[in-house]
Amino acid sequence: MKYTFVTAFMFLALGLPGAKFVPGISGKALDGRSPLAFDPARLTPQGGSALFWFKLSDGALPLKRHAMLLGLGINKPGWFYIYFGRGHFGVNVRSAKSSTRVECSASAVKPGEWYHAAVVWGKRKEGFCRIYLNGKLSAYQRLEMPEKFSSSNLAVGYNASHWKSPSFPGAIDELALFDVPLSEEMIQKIMAAGKEGKPSPELPGRLLYFPFEGNTAGIAGKSTPPEEAKKLLREAYRKAKITKYPDEVAFRYTYSQPTREKTPDILCDGNNGTGVSWRQLKVAVTGEFETTQNVTEIEIVTRKYTKWYLLKQLQVSWDDGSGNFGDPVIINTYAYGKPISKKLIDESCKEYVYTVKNPGKMCRFKIALVGDGHYGLNEIRVRAKK
Repeated sequence: MKYTFVTAFMFLALGLPGAKFVPGISGKALDGRSPLAFDPARLTPQGGSALFWFKLSDGALPLKRHAMLLGLGINKPGWFYIYFGRGHFGVNVRSAKSSTRVECSASAVKPGEWYHAAVVWGKRKEGFCRIYLNGKLSAYQRLEMPEKFSSSNLAVGYNASHWKSPSFPGAIDELALFDVPLSEEMIQKIMAAGKEGKPSPELPGRLLYFPFEGNTAGIAGKSTPPEEAKKLLREAYRKAKITKYPDEVAFRYTYSQPTREKTPDILCDGNNGTGVSWRQLKVAVTGEFETTQNVTEIEIVTRKYTKWYLLKQLQVSWDDGSGNFGDPVIINTYAYGKPISKKLIDESCKEYVYTVKNPGKMCRFKIALVGDGHYGLNEIRVRAKK
């Protein structure tokens, strides 16, 4: 039996009557075939998480169409929905420029068994979306998030935008919404509580929690304070980056002169949408390690903005512990070795990754950028032997 909650504010799901309840992960759960809608409660594309348990009914497979678990908005920018079907569990996000699906295989999902799902997102430009099934990262993709989410109701068990999309043929339980991207550790903590029949923990950023204990009342939480949200967002980026690059080492960095887009602790955290840009300046970024590292690779990720002139060179040097920087390694960038006096234009807007292989021992490094236009340094990845 689930715990009894006492809260100063009970949030009531909106006017779609007829909600039905079935046995849940513990106590009761919402029957996914009974429509339910409620206010999206301050969910933003800047960062958030949606967590819940789900179970397919016996005989539900195969599904010829995507069955809706959670949907927000209509088919225009600001719309997203979480679905199951056609062998996939996924989320569809629509921004002003694109509609992107992030999917993982659902071939292991069997009718009659409970599964925990978490969809985590962050940032608008160069954002990301992660999917966790049973507490494990199952899909990760960078994508452009919408400028804002739809203000329409959040639908559980169906998609208000597409009447042809079937309701979810099963049960949904323990729905929790957060305004920060949760880490894998936090997701596993919530999942463990559900298995033990305990309430979703009151973690930072929890906006709403629906235990579906025979009713549609939700328990309201508080938005995360802005500084705490930024800290959690950086931690989430860092954890995702370490998952992808387990041999990466952290560093503190400084700029040789102020820049318009200087944002502390971002380059190292892997937020590819926030870097540094400047115009008609020679700027250097210096990174310093806690201890001397045997570095095997430095990867520098840059992005050229449409119809601006070129970043011409990266000049990479490092200090092996002597206290001085050695001679720089010169990397010709967008000009690809062509005469740098010629003003070239790169209209692709794509990422470029430049690599220094096996530089050796260092306690700090410096990357000087040379060019005559507006260009961005999005990410620096330093990888070393453990």
